[in-house]
Amino acid sequence: TLTLSTFAYIDLSSIGYFNRTSAEYSLSDQIRISAGVDLFEGDGGMFGMYSNNSECWIKMKYNF
Repeated sequence: TLTLSTFAYIDLSSIGYFNRTSAEYSLSDQIRISAGVDLFEGDGGMFGMYSNNSECWIKMKYNF
C-alpha cells in the first residue's frame, strides 16, 4: 500500500511557507518505509528564518 500526503502552513503577512510532503509504503504487515521532504521558504517572518533548514528524510518502521 502506498500513501502520499502533504500539508502546509502559509504565513500571509511575511509571504512564507512550510510544506511537508511524504510517501509511505508498506512492504508487509510489519515493515513500513517512509520518505519525505520538509521545505521552508520566505524572506522573513517565522518561516523565512528557517529557510536554510529544509531537509529530506527517510524512515523505516518495524512493528512486532
